[in-house]
Amino acid sequence: MELDETTHRIEASNLPGSVKDASKQLASWLACLPEAEGRFLTFSHFSDRFAENISEKDLLAALSLLARSEFAVLEVSGYLDDYNDGPILLSPSEYRDAMTSGVLIHPETGDDLGHPAKFLHLYFSLRGEGTK
Repeated sequence: MELDETTHRIEASNLPGSVKDASKQLASWLACLPEAEGRFLTFSHFSDRFAENISEKDLLAALSLLARSEFAVLEVSGYLDDYNDGPILLSPSEYRDAMTSGVLIHPETGDDLGHPAKFLHLYFSLRGEGTK
């Protein structure tokens, strides 16, 4: 989706002005981000980048809007911080399945790890063309 269209839809939304402003700042920054850099964006990445301009409350609302609205430009997923192998990224569908079922199976060992909320960390990625 083009930045102009995203900005227009943010402006037309029924949200507080501070959330609209935060959403437009994020959308503008994301539109200029190289694809490779947009594959793994944690909340702390956004928080560090926008701490001086956007309150944490507005940042959370803007990320939610940009990831869950009909004009979403971000996908939400999770990663498992494995002690031996480091971060293991889950696809958005694997993340949704684990969070919905309440069961997390280690992608490499097959071990049942228990409830995913204890082990998965949230991250965002830019939506690819045609994904939704």
